[in-house]
Amino acid sequence: MIGPYQMVLINIFSSVLLFCGILFYKFIYPKKKINLLALLILISILPIISILRAGDYQSGDFNLHTVRSISFFNALKDGQLIPSWGDGLNETYGYPVFIFNYTFGYYIVSFLHFLGISFISGMKIFLASCFVISGIFMYLWSKRIFKNSTAAFVTAIFYLFAPYHLVDLHFRATAGETAAFAFLPILLFTIQKLFAKQNLLNILIVGMVGALSYIAHSAETTFSIILIVIPYVFFEILRLKQDKIKIFLVTCISSGLILFLSLFSWFPHILYKNYTQSSFLQISYRPTWELFYSVWRFGFLFQGPKGELSFIVGYTQWFVVFLLIILLVLKLVNKKIKPYVIFWMCLFILSFFLVTSYSKLIWQHAYLLNEAQFSTRILLQVAFCVSMLAGYLTFILKKKSFIYLLIFITISYTILNWGQRTIIPSINDSSLIQGLPASTQNYEGIASFASPRWLDSSHPWQSSKPINNIEILNGQGKINNVKRNTVSHQYIVYAISNLTVKENTLYFPGWTVKIDGKNVPIEYKNSKYLGIIIFNVPPGLHFIDIEYTDIKTFSIIKIVDIISFIVIIIFVILYLINKMYAKVFIRRSL
Repeated sequence: MIGPYQMVLINIFSSVLLFCGILFYKFIYPKKKINLLALLILISILPIISILRAGDYQSGDFNLHTVRSISFFNALKDGQLIPSWGDGLNETYGYPVFIFNYTFGYYIVSFLHFLGISFISGMKIFLASCFVISGIFMYLWSKRIFKNSTAAFVTAIFYLFAPYHLVDLHFRATAGETAAFAFLPILLFTIQKLFAKQNLLNILIVGMVGALSYIAHSAETTFSIILIVIPYVFFEILRLKQDKIKIFLVTCISSGLILFLSLFSWFPHILYKNYTQSSFLQISYRPTWELFYSVWRFGFLFQGPKGELSFIVGYTQWFVVFLLIILLVLKLVNKKIKPYVIFWMCLFILSFFLVTSYSKLIWQHAYLLNEAQFSTRILLQVAFCVSMLAGYLTFILKKKSFIYLLIFITISYTILNWGQRTIIPSINDSSLIQGLPASTQNYEGIASFASPRWLDSSHPWQSSKPINNIEILNGQGKINNVKRNTVSHQYIVYAISNLTVKENTLYFPGWTVKIDGKNVPIEYKNSKYLGIIIFNVPPGLHFIDIEYTDIKTFSIIKIVDIISFIVIIIFVILYLINKMYAKVFIRRSL
C-alpha cells in the first residue's frame, strides 16, 4: 500500500517528468509553440494520479456518496427514472434522500457500474473527470474572454489548483461540489456562445447545461448564478455592441428553461419544507484568519491529522488580489482591462464577505440558502473570481518569466494535497454493500434537509437493522412476504384477531398502506416507534400493499421534466445530424 509520503514522492517525480518532457519538446521543436490546452490537461492529471490507487478513501464524503450511488442504482433498476427514496439506507428503514440531494454524480456512477465498473472506481472516475473538465472549460471560456491563450492558461491553472478545489476533490471528496467546479465554466462557455449566436440550439444547450448544473449541486449552482453568472451576463450585455434587447430576451428565455428543466431538483425544498427539519438549519462559519493560512505543515497541508480541513483562499491567490489592488490604486492598470479587473475584484470582495461570519445577517434572511449548511461553499465562487483576476494580471505583467514563476508556485505549493491521506485496499464494493444499512448513521450526521420533522433532530436515524421487515405488535396472526423492491412492499396477512402491525420503513408523505386495495390510516407518531409506519389489520386473510409514490405535484413535475429533457435531446441530436449531412452535401456539390 502506497502511503501519503510515498504519494508525495510519486507526485514530485511525475511533475519533474512532465517538466523534462516539456523541455525535451522545446529542444526538438524550438520554433513550435506548445499547445497550452494539451499542456493544461497533462498538468491537471498530476493531482489525480493518487486516485489510481486501489481501494477506498479513508476520510471525507467518499463513502457517503458511493453508498448512496448503490442505493440510487437499485432504484434505477426498479424503473425509477428520477428516484426519490433511498432504500436500504438508514438501517433498511430508508429515507427520502434523493428528493433533496443532488443526483447528477449518482447517475454517472450508476451508468459506469452498468458498464461493469465498480461503484468505488466509478466514483473515482467521476471525481477525476470533473476535475480535468473544470480546467478544460475554464481555459476554453476564458480564452474567448481574453482572446489570449496565455491568460486563459493562467486562469485555468489558478482554478484547478485553488486550495478549496483540491480539498473538495481529495479530502472532502464531495461529488456535488467537484461537479459544480466543472459546470460553472461550462455554463459560462455556453452562454458566451449564445451571445455570439442567438438561435434555438444555443438557447436549449444553455438551458440543459444550467439544469444539469442544478442537478449536480443546487446550492452551489444557486450561488454561482447569483454571484457570478447574473452579474457577468448584465456586465457583458451592457458592453456588447449587438442588439442588447434581443440578447437580454434570449438570456431570459434560457434562464427560464434552466429553472423549468431543473424544477424537480430545487422545487422540493419549497414543496416539502413543512415536512422536514431543514428550517432548523443554521449556517456555520470559519474564523476569518483560517481563510488566509493553514496551520499544518508550515501552511502547505490543507488537512489536519484528525481530518480537520483548511479553507484557505490560497497564497498566490492573495498575492494576485493584493497586487491588483495596489496597481488599481496607483492607476497602473490598462484602461481597456480596468473595467473588467474592477468587475471581478468587486465580485471577489462580495463572495469573500459572504464566506465570513460578518455576513451572518444576510444568511439569516435567506431561508432557502441555509440548506447550504456552510458559508465556505462560497469559496468556489471566490476561487473563480481570483482565477479571472490572475488572467487579467498577465496583461499587466508582461514579463513571461514572472508569469511562469507564478504558475510554478501556484502548482507546487499545493503538492502535499494531491491525494488522500490514506487509501484502504481491503474495502471494496462488497464491503460497502454489506455496510449499506449502517452507512446513514455512520456518515450522514443530522442531514436535516431530508430528515422528517417528526423525528428527534438530535438522533434522527435508526441505530440497528430490524430482524424482520414487518412485525406484529399486538394480536395473533401470520405474515408472509410476497414482493419487495425499493418502493413496493407486498405481504399476505392471516389475522386471527385484530392486529397492530409495524412495517419497518420510515414514514414520509407518499407512503400508503392498502389492505385489499383500500387505503388505511398510517400511524407514524407513536412515541415508542417514532416515524415508523404502523397500521391496523382486521381479522381474516388480507393482501397488504405498502407503496411509495411521489405526491401528485412532485410526480407531475418529474414527468414534465423527463419529457422535456427527452424532447430537447432528440431535437439537438437531429439538428446536429442535419447540420453534418448539410456539410457533406455541400462538399460533394463542390
